[in-house]
Amino acid sequence: MRTTLTLLLFLMMSLTAGAQKNDTIDVDLDFISHDDKKLFRMDNYFSRKTKRNRLVGPRSHRIISLDPLTNQYQEINVKDIYPAPQFDMQQGIRALDNNSIEHYLTPDSVYGFFTRGYYYFRRTIKFNGENKTVFLQREDLYKECDVRVFSYEDENGKTHHFAQVADGEMLQMIDDDGNENIDAIKQSFLQNEYAKDKGTRRMISNMKPTAEGIRKVYKALTQGGYSHYPHFRWGVAASTGIGQVSSDSYEFDSKLLAAGGFFADIPIAGGVSLHPELLFGKLSVKGTMKNAGTLPNSVAYNRTEISVPLMLRYTHFATRGNLIPFVQLGVGASYALKQNCDYRQVVSTAYDKFGSIYSVKEVSDQISDLHTSVIGGVGAEWVVSNKHSLFLELRYAKGISELSHNDFLFVVGLNL
Repeated sequence: MRTTLTLLLFLMMSLTAGAQKNDTIDVDLDFISHDDKKLFRMDNYFSRKTKRNRLVGPRSHRIISLDPLTNQYQEINVKDIYPAPQFDMQQGIRALDNNSIEHYLTPDSVYGFFTRGYYYFRRTIKFNGENKTVFLQREDLYKECDVRVFSYEDENGKTHHFAQVADGEMLQMIDDDGNENIDAIKQSFLQNEYAKDKGTRRMISNMKPTAEGIRKVYKALTQGGYSHYPHFRWGVAASTGIGQVSSDSYEFDSKLLAAGGFFADIPIAGGVSLHPELLFGKLSVKGTMKNAGTLPNSVAYNRTEISVPLMLRYTHFATRGNLIPFVQLGVGASYALKQNCDYRQVVSTAYDKFGSIYSVKEVSDQISDLHTSVIGGVGAEWVVSNKHSLFLELRYAKGISELSHNDFLFVVGLNL
C-alpha cells in the first residue's frame, strides 16, 4: 500500500513539474477531443486521441500538431480562425471550435495552423538582437524541398524573410545591414544532380536573396536545370511555309515562302518573355487582276524584305523533361528592300486577215514599302543541352495593311 501511495505521489509530482516546465494548459479542447475538459500537454504536441478527429477533404481552417510518439504531423479541423493583421497572428490566434467555444493559441501551444490559404509554423528567430518564438508564414515552396522560406512582419509593417535548410538554423535572408545569408541554400542546391552543368551552377550562384529568387531556382532544378530557368537567349531562326498575298486589286496564287535571320528571348516575369526576331526573305508570286473583265491579264509581284516580328511569349517552364511548350502573340512589320508589282492587261482585240491583234497595257503599280501583320503561334522548346535548345513553332501571320501576305509558317530556331 505504501509503495502504491509513493508511486501515485511521484506521478502527481511529475505531472505538476511537467505542467510548469511545458506550460500545460487546462482548457476546453472540444475541437481536439470528444472528452470534456481534459488536460493536454500542448507544448509542440497533442494527444494521440486527436487522430480520431482528423477529417478528410477540403478544410478551410485547421490546427497543425505533432504526435510525440509517432513523430507524425496531424491536422485538427476547427470551425474558424479569426483573421487578424499578420503581426498579431505571429504572436497567437483566436480559434473557434465546433462547439463555438473560443480558444487563444500561442506558439508555445501548437506547432502551427492553416487558415485562408496560408500556412503558419512556429519558429524561433533572432530579430534585432532578440530571440523570438512566433508563428511565421511559410512561402509557397514545395514540400520535398530541403529549403524553407518564411516571412515575418515587424511592428512597422515591413516584411522580412527567413530561410532554413533542413533542420538548420533560421537565418534572416537579408540582414538589417544589407548582408545576405543564403550561402547554406546555395550549397544545398549545388548538391542537385543538374548542378554539374556550368550554366546551372551560375544560375545558383546568381540566385537573388528573395523568396521568388529561391522559388525560381528550385523550380528549374526540379524540372531539368538551367534550361528551365528564364534567362536571356539569342540565336538563329529560319521559317518556311505557304504565303497568300492579299490585295484589293489583285488575286495572287499561294506560294512557298522562306526566310532566315536572328531572334532574341528576353525574360520579363513568370515565364513571360519578349521575343523579337529579325528575318530576311524573298517573295515572288503571280496572279490576275480582279476587275479586268474577260480579257487576258497577268500580274507579277516580287519583294525582297526585312521583317521584324515582335511577340510576347509564355513558356511553361514547369513542364518536366526536354520538351517545354510555349505560346506567343504579337505584331510584325516588314520593309521592302526591293520590290516591283507589274501587270500586263489586254485592253482591246482587233482582227485582220492574219488573225487577232491585241492592244496590251503594261504598268508597274506602286506598292507601299511597309507591311504590317498580327502574329500568333504555338510551339515547344526541345532542350538539346543546357546550352542549346531547338525552338519548333507553328505560326500564323495575318496581314492588316493594304497589300500584305497571310502566312502559315513552320519556324525553327537554335539558341547560341
